[in-house]
Amino acid sequence: MPALAMVILLGFEYASDRGYIQLGTAVYGLTTLCAFGLPLALTVFLTKGMEEKTVRTKGIKWRFLSFIVLMSVALVFMSIIINWLLSMIFSGRYVPQSTLASSGADLWQILLVSAVAPAVMEELFFRGALLSGLESRGFYPAMIMSALAFALVHGDIYNIGGPFFCGLMYGYMTYITGSVWSAVVAHLINNSLMLFITYLIQRYSAVGLWRYFLILVFL
Repeated sequence: MPALAMVILLGFEYASDRGYIQLGTAVYGLTTLCAFGLPLALTVFLTKGMEEKTVRTKGIKWRFLSFIVLMSVALVFMSIIINWLLSMIFSGRYVPQSTLASSGADLWQILLVSAVAPAVMEELFFRGALLSGLESRGFYPAMIMSALAFALVHGDIYNIGGPFFCGLMYGYMTYITGSVWSAVVAHLINNSLMLFITYLIQRYSAVGLWRYFLILVFL
């Protein structure tokens, strides 16, 4: 199923590169829905009736909320450090992620397709269906495998370490809270903050904001 998700993502990218489609906010959102919604639906259908299947879709207990929020913010900065280190190793410079932050679209559209939709669809697939489907091998191996699949699906060598680390923590959150929605909330916070940070870095690139921001991240 992760391979199917990757094929769909690459298919949309190929169609965009060839000019068959124009990769705007609507197509970006459709890509997310197709790439993770279809594998999610197939996984749920193919594992229907399996006794060991526990997708953990119950609600989050309030006592976990502060942990989820604080961990999510910490993960954003940890991901930036990891991706920065990988960028320096492979290219000698920081390679920022491409986002829709400067696309000119309305803010609500950017948040919907770049923050909300990926957080919901990816977590329901990776920390919901996929993690549950792999748990017969033990939870921690399943957590590692689902995190690895999550990182590889991003398809970017400069943005693979951060997602892998986040995937591990999202899986751990799902496990200790008993709810995949904790991972959804954490992923949503991560995406929203990364959009804001990327926007600031691109907006004020002329003043060299990145090097000052990197110091703040380490602190």
